[in-house]
Amino acid sequence: MLASAVLLWVLFQSYSLFNERQALLAAAAQLAPQAEAATKVRASIDSIAAGVKRLADGGNANARVIVDELARRGVTINPNSAPTGSATK
Repeated sequence: MLASAVLLWVLFQSYSLFNERQALLAAAAQLAPQAEAATKVRASIDSIAAGVKRLADGGNANARVIVDELARRGVTINPNSAPTGSATK
């Protein structure tokens, strides 16, 4: 009797875990396009920030104000960010 109860409990737990795994996989699949879009936006923003940093390093006073304000707020700019096609226009 005890063995059958343990077997039923293990089977129920396995079934529940399988269902949870399927739900997590479905949720991850739904979020994939949003994650890809966020990556593209991040790359564009990094490219713009790198351009502003290059302008500031070149002596542009307005760009220097932007870079200083971003630094004051804790934002670091990677000036070696590769420019993207639409962000550099």
